[in-house]
Amino acid sequence: MLLLGVLASCSLNGKQEATLNSAKMAYLEARNNNKVAMLVKLTYADAVRYYQKQGNDAFKERFKPENNQAFFQSGIVKQVESRGDLIHVQFEFERITETEFEIIAEPAKVYAISVDNGEHWKFLDKIEYDNPKIIPNNKRLIKG
Repeated sequence: MLLLGVLASCSLNGKQEATLNSAKMAYLEARNNNKVAMLVKLTYADAVRYYQKQGNDAFKERFKPENNQAFFQSGIVKQVESRGDLIHVQFEFERITETEFEIIAEPAKVYAISVDNGEHWKFLDKIEYDNPKIIPNNKRLIKG
């Protein structure tokens, strides 16, 4: 019986999956089409505050369209962890970049976080998720 409770806490119900999928599609649209205002809105609030505290230049640098020359597609759920109403989901997207001579496809981890049991979702790149100034180690549900 205990195992069932652990498994249930690590998966999403239908409504949570639907809201996550909708948020993921909006996030990909914003990221792939350089919709800066929407990308900021869909970024985890503590990450947005982190860049704001770094100053206007750091904030602009993080969100300016010229820094997003990659195309993200797919988005496979790799891990789901929850604690109460807090849910963390690790995605692995295919990140495609193009140089003068080649097209490079590589995996990229992106995290979705819901603080209201899957009603709303915000996103972070792996480097932001792993930053203890954005997500303190004791609040990071997915390790590694």
